[in-house]
Amino acid sequence: LELQSLPEMATKIERLAADQCFSRAVGVFMGGYETLSGLTELACCVDMRLGMEDLGQSLVGQMDENLQGICGGFGPEVVGLYEEIAEAYLGLGDRVGLGEKAQACFSQAVLQQSHSVVQSYAMQSDPQGGGALKNRALSELCASLQPGIFLECLVRTMDVVFDIFVSFERMCAWHRRASGKEDAGQAGSGRAGGLGTGSELEGLRGVYASVLKALESCRSMVWEHAARRVVSLLASPPAATNDPAAFAQLAFSFLFVGEAFVGGRGTAFRKQMLPHLGRVLEAEHRRRLERLHQMVLHDSWQVVDAGGAISQHRTLRAAVPLLDLDGSRFPFQSLVPEGGAEDSAIWKPFHHTHSPEEVLARVVSYHKGEMTPTSGGAGVSGAGEGDEFTLGGSGGPVRIPDKLTSSSLFAFL
Repeated sequence: LELQSLPEMATKIERLAADQCFSRAVGVFMGGYETLSGLTELACCVDMRLGMEDLGQSLVGQMDENLQGICGGFGPEVVGLYEEIAEAYLGLGDRVGLGEKAQACFSQAVLQQSHSVVQSYAMQSDPQGGGALKNRALSELCASLQPGIFLECLVRTMDVVFDIFVSFERMCAWHRRASGKEDAGQAGSGRAGGLGTGSELEGLRGVYASVLKALESCRSMVWEHAARRVVSLLASPPAATNDPAAFAQLAFSFLFVGEAFVGGRGTAFRKQMLPHLGRVLEAEHRRRLERLHQMVLHDSWQVVDAGGAISQHRTLRAAVPLLDLDGSRFPFQSLVPEGGAEDSAIWKPFHHTHSPEEVLARVVSYHKGEMTPTSGGAGVSGAGEGDEFTLGGSGGPVRIPDKLTSSSLFAFL
């Protein structure tokens, strides 16, 4: 009679999994597997047990697939599904596996989503070669980007990475509450309160504590994956054709956001960023010299608008003190949107909705608030008390001449 019920049991497990009722599906699965394990004297039970194991692997695979999506955008709207998966892992008797899977999911999210963004922009650059681009490495995709869309691709990549940082931070905060490490009201949807016994609730808290420990231990790894992706873009040939001021703003804002996220200085990213920034500056310098050469060669003196050149000069000059700032002293939580996916879509530190200058302003003002009257070097010159800092607003007043010639231009650039 027990064997006759197994086909129906398998169908029920598949139906529950399709409805994302993973904890109940695992409960049914464990009951069927224990039944088969107790019937070792029947030869047919060996094959049936193997079939049940395959069904269990498929069930875990579906849970992991959902977990990947949850880690990519953790928020109130997915808490219920996440609790289902956590209870399912508890039902399987695995209290540490969920944490290991979460680590892998966040690393995979950074690698997959950043690669997908660069690949989509590379296909825009070369619509005819779309098929060949699908199998190319990230460095090749970066090199194939058109200069005109490079900065847009860089911003979009940083936005995607920031969303994953926010998801990571929200998941850690939720686990602190759910595991009892923080007393800040209800952690989730209230499903945990419906567990049968106190030991089951304690076991679920143990799972959450294990996940939290695993997440905190992989925080730096997630940042390193993200930093390497952005460095690949900064190192690509199209980067040298872009405006160095915009390039510097994005690079520094990403550095400070990353340092705030990981809680330490991004030493490796700093070392890799500076040579690429220098390369962009050198390329811009060569372009300006060429323009000056053409002006002198053709003796084409004319009145030009110097505002853009002066603004860029001040912007780059203001970037120098930023090297002394430490993003890890800035609380990443202050950058995390309060609500769920809706608020995350509104707040983008690198996107057009918020200039990277806003991120830099927050970091600088935070450092200014910590500075004592005698401290120096960490602030930005030219920013008075209460002034809103903008990259490019330091260095005091600059007189813009009405007319620029080959000789006067050097004095202001």
